[in-house]
Amino acid sequence: MGNSGFSIDQSGMAQNSKPKTQNPKLKTQNSKLKTQNSKLKTQLMPVAHAQVLTDRPQSIELTLTLLRQTLQTYDRYQEEVLRPYKITPTQFNLLYALQKADRPVLMGTLASQLQMSKCTLTSMVKRLEQKQWVERSPQTDDRRCIALSLTASGVALMEGILTHYRSQEIHALRSFELAELDLLRVLLCKLERALQNGIEN
Repeated sequence: MGNSGFSIDQSGMAQNSKPKTQNPKLKTQNSKLKTQNSKLKTQLMPVAHAQVLTDRPQSIELTLTLLRQTLQTYDRYQEEVLRPYKITPTQFNLLYALQKADRPVLMGTLASQLQMSKCTLTSMVKRLEQKQWVERSPQTDDRRCIALSLTASGVALMEGILTHYRSQEIHALRSFELAELDLLRVLLCKLERALQNGIEN
């Protein structure tokens, strides 16, 4: 008989002996999956930094690398959350500082708190004044000292932003257990103190 492309196995069942050709669509899907897996591995690379290392210098370096990556990611996250309000993260930080104070704050105090030069702060305040979100007022005891406060429009803006902002942050941290959040807060405080000591010393 001619070769029909079938053979008989031990059970007597006919089987196709021709080499199997992969479905073009399936081949394309597999290629896409490989690409996605490759991207996923790249995205998960920082997770490897969580491994326990016995070499202290290497552990410190990996920790600092992950910290920088986290700060960069948070900056992008903050920009996206604030984009609908047409406000930058730096402007938000200034308005938030004023809202927390709940009273006029001296420009010098604000510059120190936000860790920026008075010149940079003055330039930013001018832009926020144009949007009618903040207002300057001289102090009665020293007219040379200028204080800054939120306007009614600024207060309304911050209330709207914070409602949205907090819901986004809660959603972003939903996978953390309460104990993990407590530990993270303790470690961040410890890190902040260590970095502050490094600046002062």
